[in-house]
Amino acid sequence: MAPPPTEEQKLLYSNVGSSQGNQPSLDQQPTGGDDFGLNKITLTSMDPDDIMPNLNDPQKSMASVDEIKKASTPSFMLLTTVVFFTFLVGGIAGICCVKAKSRLMEAQMDENHRNHFGKPIINCTCGCNVHTKSEKELVEFLTEEIVAERKVQKGKTVPSTLDGFAVKLTGSDVELTKQTDKEKVVVSFNVNHTVDSEEEPEINPNADKPDLGEMRSKPQFEVDIIKGNSTLSFTCSFLQGEAQEGEYNDVFSIDEMAIFEGEWNDKVYAVAGDVLDGYLYDLLINLLEEKGISQEFAEKLSDLATAHEHTSYIGLLEKLSKFTAGGK
Repeated sequence: MAPPPTEEQKLLYSNVGSSQGNQPSLDQQPTGGDDFGLNKITLTSMDPDDIMPNLNDPQKSMASVDEIKKASTPSFMLLTTVVFFTFLVGGIAGICCVKAKSRLMEAQMDENHRNHFGKPIINCTCGCNVHTKSEKELVEFLTEEIVAERKVQKGKTVPSTLDGFAVKLTGSDVELTKQTDKEKVVVSFNVNHTVDSEEEPEINPNADKPDLGEMRSKPQFEVDIIKGNSTLSFTCSFLQGEAQEGEYNDVFSIDEMAIFEGEWNDKVYAVAGDVLDGYLYDLLINLLEEKGISQEFAEKLSDLATAHEHTSYIGLLEKLSKFTAGGK
């Protein structure tokens, strides 16, 4: 009688059976410990039809594509949002850097290129603020002078009418016109080179900028009384100084008188006021007063001329400052 098979023979017979199609399941692995500490490995058998989509069925294929799109859409939106905010934050940071650099450059600007308000004196295209030392000094002075002149100008404006005369300004020219049914009276003058101090100033040699007194414009003015094609013309001037005792307290005098047809020209005869008969002279002064050219009117005319001349002077200073700074 043959001896019973040993354990090794049983294991050998089992392996031979597996090679003949009787392979045991992987679940039937030894339960004893192994070198890797794994007791059991489970592999789930899968049908290839469950892994691959049915390529012969278009509907199933499209459904699979839709599922892939739905699964990828949230990821794409998240990526787009991240990129957008990245660019947004980067742009804001860039703007802040540019502003900070501009402020730093302005803070490092030479103190000599700033006025007493702490602002740059000139904005020139080359960025140097001033071109030469003399231009820098000139612009600094003009800036302060314009401010001072505007303070003096307060309350002094050119009226649109003066005692019934309409006022028209054309540069340095001033024309006052009054029209009636029978005649037209025109007073015209120019404010250039017409300013002088009202009184003899007391000069203080220790003063940096001595007070020259009130500056007033007293221009020579023309008075034309026009009737039809004929014109009676007077040239008048303001009197200098105060009237002496026994003299008329006149503000202006007649320098010249003429009468002509049409337009005036150099061939028109004119007579000087100081050679006229005294009584005739007084009668002509009375005539002018009746036409509105009185001594009081002359005082107001001087006020108007002073205001316009001062405004023109400030405008000249501003143009000079802009020209020196290189502006247009």
